[in-house]
Amino acid sequence: CAFFPCEVVALMGPSGAGKTTLLNIAACRAAGRVVGDVLINETRASARVFRAIANFVPQDERLMESLSARATLEYIARLRLPASTPRAATRAHLDGILATLGLDACADVVVGGAMAKGLSGGQKKRLSIAMELVNQPSVLFLDEPTSGLDSRTAGSVVRAVRAIARDAGLTV
Repeated sequence: CAFFPCEVVALMGPSGAGKTTLLNIAACRAAGRVVGDVLINETRASARVFRAIANFVPQDERLMESLSARATLEYIARLRLPASTPRAATRAHLDGILATLGLDACADVVVGGAMAKGLSGGQKKRLSIAMELVNQPSVLFLDEPTSGLDSRTAGSVVRAVRAIARDAGLTV
């Protein structure tokens, strides 16, 4: 298979068919022995190199309930971006991600959880995607990004992902 920039590819099938396993193998995250090559621009790439340019959004959100969407991205930026990155540039980059994913209106709302009201399910999914866009990967893997969402919310997540692929030149 070949995947190209600005392209969104969907892997579909019934539960238990191995979609997540295949996604983990493609993302060089699989445990155990896997035989085959990952090529980047027709050149063999090691798993280490590939993981440096690709990010993975797991099915279940791993968000801190007490942080706002903006604070979550600022925290991730401190971990992933070079310390020499100017604050103004980081802020503009994060604001762009929030806007692209339709999170700018709720940027200062806490994530929330079982004990505290906060972001909706769709907003949490989009925030999980936003976290993986902070360091501007070339490839983005999404494991069931619409799982548990109603059709309208799932549609908004898919539209946001398509816009990201197109605008940032990502392979999703």
